[in-house]
Amino acid sequence: MKSTTARTCLRIFIIIQAATFVVPSEDAQFWNEQTQALLNKYLQTDYNCGVAKNAILFIGDGMGLPSQFTGRVLKGQIKGKTGEEEFLEWEKWQHTGLAKTYNTDYQVPDSAATATAFLCGVKAKKGTVGLDDTLIDRGDCPSASKAEVSSIAEWAIAAGKSAGLITSARVTHASPAPLYAHSADRKWESDTAGNSECRDIARQLIEDMPGKQLNVVLGGGRSRFTPTTLADIEYPEKFGRRSDFRNLINEWTEEMTKNELQHAYVWNATQFNSIDPADVDYLLGLFEPDELPTVLNKSPAEAGNPTLAEMLRKAIQILQKNPNGYYLFVESSNIDWAHHDGQAYMATQEVLVLDDAVQVAMDMTNPSDTLLVVTADHSHVMTVAGYPKRGNPMFDNFARNSHHRAGKSFEGATEHESDPKASIRKIAEYLGRELTEDQVDLIAEATSFKKMKTNPKANYDWLPQTMYQKHRKLMRKGV
Repeated sequence: MKSTTARTCLRIFIIIQAATFVVPSEDAQFWNEQTQALLNKYLQTDYNCGVAKNAILFIGDGMGLPSQFTGRVLKGQIKGKTGEEEFLEWEKWQHTGLAKTYNTDYQVPDSAATATAFLCGVKAKKGTVGLDDTLIDRGDCPSASKAEVSSIAEWAIAAGKSAGLITSARVTHASPAPLYAHSADRKWESDTAGNSECRDIARQLIEDMPGKQLNVVLGGGRSRFTPTTLADIEYPEKFGRRSDFRNLINEWTEEMTKNELQHAYVWNATQFNSIDPADVDYLLGLFEPDELPTVLNKSPAEAGNPTLAEMLRKAIQILQKNPNGYYLFVESSNIDWAHHDGQAYMATQEVLVLDDAVQVAMDMTNPSDTLLVVTADHSHVMTVAGYPKRGNPMFDNFARNSHHRAGKSFEGATEHESDPKASIRKIAEYLGRELTEDQVDLIAEATSFKKMKTNPKANYDWLPQTMYQKHRKLMRKGV
């Protein structure tokens, strides 16, 4: 977290203004009746102490309590309510709790180690995947093999169940990776930085147990499975990330065909929608070269992708064919991406994306045999401050448009921009910064933020890390 003025102002983007909603009358009788109704509901609940046949774990990446607060209020206000009285779907459930999130070597955790905790049951070092604390250090390949831990997907498959994962991130990203992989560094998605004795995360998904046994794998990250010489099927100006020149998508298809397994690979919504769950036991869907876009930057319909809820619906239809049950991991990752960019409204919309998916799971499953869990891997720095009145619009038109404009200026407005310096100027314009040509050159030529700060031409006061990070993100995407 940085403390520059620009970054702070971006993060705390909740506008305080006069309430525009009519607050209903809520006298003592109102609250007493509401409390009694809730007590009656719980007193009449039949507790199920059996073993679940199915389990679905939902992760709101970066979705701490403030994110859930803004999510429920926005959900209510969209319905014309004041908002505070609204519930996210999982807030209606009877059981709730809190978890401590930290890594074995860091107070504030990252997504890889926290995912290792909730998918493998052990806390771990920051930035590591599916390994316990006996790993000597992050990136230490030789000690990784002795630190490997098994995941809940392995346990489910060993019990005869099916298993799968859904994410709006890359399927090789930090949160889903510990479900099937072991890596000394979360960044080794398509290569291992020269550590030939270790295998990258994408290879482990295709080659190893339990990765190649997963019945459903849906998300982004196509480029981590294709060679640097192959243009992307959807964006011909972008290329794969694999320096070993392997096409793991083709290898997955060939292996499934050789083993005479009913399978399908899809990369867009049209193909996805044509899949009949009755005819497919293994479904691989990679809908973007990188992560799926946020719903404000580009809606699923605009991007030609299925929604998180649609992916969940089809996944359940496939997995529930197994009479022994299933385990399913579902991640709404863009909550975290938006918070990293300081875009509170965008992050809150992504909370509602998760809410929609949870509703689908509730509709399609039976609580008598299916366990649903919703949690977050860590929180974020967003907060709601001051004393806004009841019904205060969580985001007024200026905030909504600004956050929408932020995404467009970072990605949409630079989508066809081949000049790196032009993209830097657009980012600077959004941040309200005026850059000299020397400063633009400095950002364009830098290979790391640290090196840029130590350059004699640099002045940290005008150079928020946000600007450099957004520029590098655009460059990685081939802008």
